[in-house]
Amino acid sequence: MGYDIKKSNIASFLLFITTLLFLIFLLIRIQYSYPGIIGYDGYYHIKMAKVMYDNGIFFLFSSLIYIPFGKNFVDHHFLYHILLIPFSLLFGLMEGAKISAIFFDFLFLIVLASILKKLSVKNIPIWLLVFFSLSSTFLFRFSLPRATVPSCLILLLCWYLMLKEKNLLLFIFSAVFPNFYGGFSSIFLPLTAVSLTYVIKEKRLPYKGLVSTISGVLFGLIISPFFPDNVKFIYFQTTSAGITRSIRGGNEWMSFSPEEFFTIQFPFIAVFLVSLYISAVSEKKMAKDSLSLFFISIPLIIFAYKWRRFIELAVPFVLLFSATIIRDYGNEYLSKIKENSRSFLRYSTPFFFFFFLLLAFTTSQKASKEVSSDTRNPYRYRNAAKWLYENAIGMPVYLTDWDDYPELFFYNSKNRYLIGLDPAFLYIYDKRMYKIWIEINSGRYKGDLKRAFTEIFKT
Repeated sequence: MGYDIKKSNIASFLLFITTLLFLIFLLIRIQYSYPGIIGYDGYYHIKMAKVMYDNGIFFLFSSLIYIPFGKNFVDHHFLYHILLIPFSLLFGLMEGAKISAIFFDFLFLIVLASILKKLSVKNIPIWLLVFFSLSSTFLFRFSLPRATVPSCLILLLCWYLMLKEKNLLLFIFSAVFPNFYGGFSSIFLPLTAVSLTYVIKEKRLPYKGLVSTISGVLFGLIISPFFPDNVKFIYFQTTSAGITRSIRGGNEWMSFSPEEFFTIQFPFIAVFLVSLYISAVSEKKMAKDSLSLFFISIPLIIFAYKWRRFIELAVPFVLLFSATIIRDYGNEYLSKIKENSRSFLRYSTPFFFFFFLLLAFTTSQKASKEVSSDTRNPYRYRNAAKWLYENAIGMPVYLTDWDDYPELFFYNSKNRYLIGLDPAFLYIYDKRMYKIWIEINSGRYKGDLKRAFTEIFKT
């Protein structure tokens, strides 16, 4: 019997490694479907790592001239940029950004698999394939060299630590989060969900977890080298440049259309609804982990519909919700269906494995197609940025599109630029200036252009 168990463990381990290698292969295919850095922000992040290495980590710097949160530079991805330094040095900037994205995706998969194992979920390789099958939009965003993937990893760990009341580790990760990603306020969603779960299931409030999380976040904010300007920045980013923004930002702040949400994103919605149905037809109540994941998944699905950037948080939590539901209700649900179907489902693990293997490959193909549809030449601004640098243009550079900033900064971090990262920064700084900027860019400005450039914008 011991020999059989050992053989079974080895087979399971080999299947897990094979699945992991297959998923890494898919990620590499997506990453290299475009010769440059996927998206826009990755150009900024990898160059920031190099600039930090060249100038020292704790340096005062800003390549943007109009920012609403004070004159001092605030790096709201501080720890992420530190982690990017080795990639920028070992592989160069362009390649380093790509390899870093693959590395953090790999790390995320390892953490996700570890959490599934800790939750006693079976057939982890299948669940990893399901994870890759739920949304091509998610896989696209999962491949961006940004802080969103490692920050989602931190969020998953915080949820698990809250649930298991590992309060010292929870304090540490809660302190790390604000210095890693500006959207750290998302930590309060699992905190609320877990607290509500404990109140319902155990009639008590996990006050130690609440204290650990909140004190950890506050401690992280205070020990930041950018304190107190980081607090001002986070306030503006979360409100005026975030959920209450008055102007259009990047596509990630746009809503899905109903048609797109319930067609292209249907698999991840369907997995959630099927899991919810399976639990609803049972007389057994949800376990603590499932109930907390339910409370997290509902608002994240709504947020993902409203602001598509939240899909990168919604998909992992929906997957964990589904996995824990199948763990607890799978056998009970099998007993309620016909004998022939029950036998098929019980012994169909290989079928499901190869089905989701094919589905994961198909979904990754769609993500690769989305990546390769980018027709930008990744070197389009290299010569212009070089000319600006070599000719020592002292005044800041006027941009007609804020999305051009990361690429210009990538090739020339010495100059200062009118606008970048988010147009909301210029809007918040001076609404009149933003209005003139829009009018000039659209050809509707009736005033003196020379005066606008030199006196209003000082560019």
